[in-house]
Amino acid sequence: MTEATQYLVSPGEPDESVTNGFVNPLDVFNYVSPSTWINDLIEKTTGVDIFGYATDAFTGEWAALYKFGDAMANVARTMQQIGIDTQAGALTVDETWGGNASDAAFNYFTTLAATVSGQQAALTAAAQGYHEAARGAWQLSNQLGNVLQAIVDEAILMGIAAAVGTATIETGVGAVVGYGMAAYQGVQIVKLVSKASQIINTAGTVIMAAFGGGMAFAGQGGDLSAVPLPSTAYSLPKAQLMSDEPEPVNRELEQMTSNPRVVEAMKAALSKLRQGVAGPELAEMATEVLEGRTDLHAIGQSSVYAVQFAQAAEGFRAWHAELSPEERDDLDRSAHEQLDDSGDR
Repeated sequence: MTEATQYLVSPGEPDESVTNGFVNPLDVFNYVSPSTWINDLIEKTTGVDIFGYATDAFTGEWAALYKFGDAMANVARTMQQIGIDTQAGALTVDETWGGNASDAAFNYFTTLAATVSGQQAALTAAAQGYHEAARGAWQLSNQLGNVLQAIVDEAILMGIAAAVGTATIETGVGAVVGYGMAAYQGVQIVKLVSKASQIINTAGTVIMAAFGGGMAFAGQGGDLSAVPLPSTAYSLPKAQLMSDEPEPVNRELEQMTSNPRVVEAMKAALSKLRQGVAGPELAEMATEVLEGRTDLHAIGQSSVYAVQFAQAAEGFRAWHAELSPEERDDLDRSAHEQLDDSGDR
């Protein structure tokens, strides 16, 4: 007879790939860590604090939840073994005991054994539900991390465009060269925030379904194939010294946007900033980026140029608010004609 208590052991750690996500699902938002000016630009452009929304959705002890599922699975095996042991004992006693009392006892213990063992099914289903809830949080946070990175990329590009537009608006070219491009990037941010919100909303449905009786997430909106990744896995670009290789800023911009016209427009914007049109601070920033001593993601994570970018973004918003609906349509059409909207992420 097997000892049922052998299954009552402490839950182990989740497998390595899942553990990496459980340390903190928010850590899989790659190296996003946007600075305050980036957050402010995104929130004022879309009306959504997407990073706060994501944090609220995914903060939790998901490793503990997964291990609780393991504990329930252990209890399920224990209950099954207790039922088996109970039935085995009844059979052993029945071999040497006869009569009405024996029959009644046999029937009682047989029913008890079946009832105890029957608990395994419900406990196993519940364990699977907790596992799927924790795993779903991790997988969805991975998906969300890629979308958030794309949002930050677009916000960085929008900030650069707004800086050029603010600096050159009085020359008459700022509206198209800078603000038109900023408006274009703003549209991309809105689209990506919508994707991120969809993932977060799906996560709520997926995770809460686990607490509704251990039901499988695939039948409760948790099928991850319904939330495709916005792009392939993102790799962190690293600052490199100047050499005969393609310019570092080229590689980074090509990772940030799949639209080659946006890449060229952003390089032109950085070149204008390097000339000092928006002041010495942003001229310094553009020089560091173009010469490969830093990268745009580092700029986005830093508060060094926060004041300059915030002022540029505010200038763009104020200017855009003064436009009539027809003027906004003309600006949008002009920007899309120049930047080729077919290259969206």
